[in-house]
Amino acid sequence: MRTAIVLLTALLWAPGFYQVLAFPTGTAKPLEARSTVGNTKSNPIQAEIEIRGEDALTYDVDCWAMLCKGKPAIMQKTDTKAADKHRQVKNGSAAKKQPFVHRAKYGIKSSPPTSTWANNQGWVSAEEFPFASTVDGGAGAILVGVTLNSQEEQKNSLHSFYSKNKIQSYNATAKGSDRSWFEITGFKVTPGKTAIIGPYCKAFNAKDKGNLCSASTKVVGDWGFDVAEYAYVYNHQTKTFDYVGK
Repeated sequence: MRTAIVLLTALLWAPGFYQVLAFPTGTAKPLEARSTVGNTKSNPIQAEIEIRGEDALTYDVDCWAMLCKGKPAIMQKTDTKAADKHRQVKNGSAAKKQPFVHRAKYGIKSSPPTSTWANNQGWVSAEEFPFASTVDGGAGAILVGVTLNSQEEQKNSLHSFYSKNKIQSYNATAKGSDRSWFEITGFKVTPGKTAIIGPYCKAFNAKDKGNLCSASTKVVGDWGFDVAEYAYVYNHQTKTFDYVGK
């Protein structure tokens, strides 16, 4: 017992003991709570998109838009109803007008030649970025004509991206944003597939666009043309498709 008292006394008089027990001073900084991953734009779910095959074309459109036109890599997923509205004319991208099917009608430049890479299919389907499935989609989205096959493959790969990373749709009614924010960190080939990543997506992966965005630099993918040379945006005031280009 005497030994215990001696030890306690020594501890109480030990240098720094009272500083340890003291309450925090007024100058101490409070700890900031970090949001749950995916719930805010500042803390998005980060993941790569896997390319299957012909979707390399559609994603190269997207990579060019992010690299050279300032379109966001961080986006918020929306629901199916909102996504459909984003493709419509009233407040959307006007992809529903099928501008690359009716090029002459809408003043769209002639289609690039078909290629064996795309099984000689026409570039008739409108790829749009930001994705229609995101809050940023719709009005102001960049449109480029691609093949129907490339769009179908992208539909599957994007669905897989959302599902694999448990990315949820933003609930506009309840204002719920749980796990709805995500960031595209890069692109890779799906295991078992022989797809080749396009030139703009390779630059996106390397985080080095170099001179790819220059109007004097031609960046041609395996499909045979530079996607930047065939880009348009719907103008809601003039009700026409404005050429974007490089």
